[in-house]
Amino acid sequence: MNNSISRSEFLKTLSAAGTGMGLLANPLYRHTVDRSRAGQTGDAFQIRGMHIDLRVEIMTIEALKNLAKQLSSLGINALVLEYTASFPYQKHATLSNRYAYSRNEIRELVSYCDGLGIQVIPLLENLGHVQYILRHERYANLRIRRSILSQVDPLNKKAIPLFADLIDDLVSLHPSKYIHLGGDETRHLRDKKYSGYIQKHGVSKLYTQYMKQICRIAIDKGKTPLLWADMILKHPQAIEDLPVDKIIFINWIYDGADANKFGNVKALEEKGCTFWGAPALRSGPDNYFLTRWNYHFNNIQKFVPYTRRAGHKGMIMTSWSTSGIYDYRWQGSSNTLLQMFPRRNVYPLAGFNILITAYAKALKMKNPIHPKNFVIDYARQRFGLSQAEGQSLWKYLAHKQVRIGGGEAFEKENIRKIRKKFRKVSTPVQQMNPDQHQKEFEHFKVMANIRDFYLSVRQVESIVESADFNRARMDEVGKQLKPLLKRSEKLDERFTTLNKGYLYDSELERLNKLRNERLHHLCEIYC
Repeated sequence: MNNSISRSEFLKTLSAAGTGMGLLANPLYRHTVDRSRAGQTGDAFQIRGMHIDLRVEIMTIEALKNLAKQLSSLGINALVLEYTASFPYQKHATLSNRYAYSRNEIRELVSYCDGLGIQVIPLLENLGHVQYILRHERYANLRIRRSILSQVDPLNKKAIPLFADLIDDLVSLHPSKYIHLGGDETRHLRDKKYSGYIQKHGVSKLYTQYMKQICRIAIDKGKTPLLWADMILKHPQAIEDLPVDKIIFINWIYDGADANKFGNVKALEEKGCTFWGAPALRSGPDNYFLTRWNYHFNNIQKFVPYTRRAGHKGMIMTSWSTSGIYDYRWQGSSNTLLQMFPRRNVYPLAGFNILITAYAKALKMKNPIHPKNFVIDYARQRFGLSQAEGQSLWKYLAHKQVRIGGGEAFEKENIRKIRKKFRKVSTPVQQMNPDQHQKEFEHFKVMANIRDFYLSVRQVESIVESADFNRARMDEVGKQLKPLLKRSEKLDERFTTLNKGYLYDSELERLNKLRNERLHHLCEIYC
């Protein structure tokens, strides 16, 4: 955002920008601007970014434009797009999936964002999280071993020319001075294949000798590489291999823990490393049936002020549509991949406006944001709800949603209690009828319905899995399942209507099918 314009011109810009996803004329945001001299600042972070993960949930171009308009209104000036297979590669068109944007669409998006004061930064994973590449037979020779699709062999010299091509392709459509080169969670560096190398040189060297070559490609094109910081913080011994004066490391901390969770940040800063920060508004173990709202609010509350105090000049809010871990279906003894399934799916980003706004506000505050007060204010100013309704919304968001696993937690009585507690906090939200921005509020209701539907199915399933289940109880199970089938149909319709145009229709169909899989499996036997 241009800091040279006057405050009045800035507010006029917000009013004239349109409604986008509904936050452009947000009185809560105007309130934030008005209080800029009372404990708030917009100068701490030169880069105020948002990361969009397009590995699983691929947003339409129009949805990305609307999001960019929303983000611009909130003072966000960078959009990090993790395209993976949704990018229209040229030399390596094998990588592009059916959702790949056209090159003209990307040019249009980048130009549109530029007009809003947002630079679009492409993200290219090139060592770990590369299933979208290694799933193809064309690139199978880059795998560490035949069955490992998540990580390139860092000693394979053929990898460098491939990523040189991909970097060249990405930067041709993105004029930003930055390119994000990933580099996180490279879990197979200690594979037995590298035992000799590690014994001689160490794990850090195995990582840096590869990333050094990748970063050099980007640097030679005039770009500043961004790297996730976890691996170099865990293994800093060979840090001198990297041109640290030309790289920015992004320290992602999602649980409110010490910023040194992965390693000693200060020690690497003393070696010349530059850091930005990254909280998250969707991250594990969030999934389609569970969202840890309070966890993410606490992350914003704690990590943004730390990053400001540390003097870091950039912040990127991450939003993960999946964990990047997949299950695979192979074809017999040939070990040929047929299908790849993400283990974790989450609710679409369209449902998380409240966290996006909290993040944007926190960036402008010297003091930590207060989640409860923020939610109550947001409820009143955004939705026109009462103070009491705002408090009920906070109780719903602050409620700890429990993961349902096996063993004791899966017993019928425990699931019944879990569902009862959830209904106690979610029912008041279901009964609210906001005066404004009803569509945004409807996401809260649908997410709560999905959670309750999931618990209902699991509660019936727990009967089948109990020690006292016998064939005489099969009819009992069937009678409890049939009403859930009707509920699922209504949920399908509501979910599709609410998110239509945000994700592609086939993605909405996939998510509906995913939500109903457990129910349909039970009905095949007991209905």
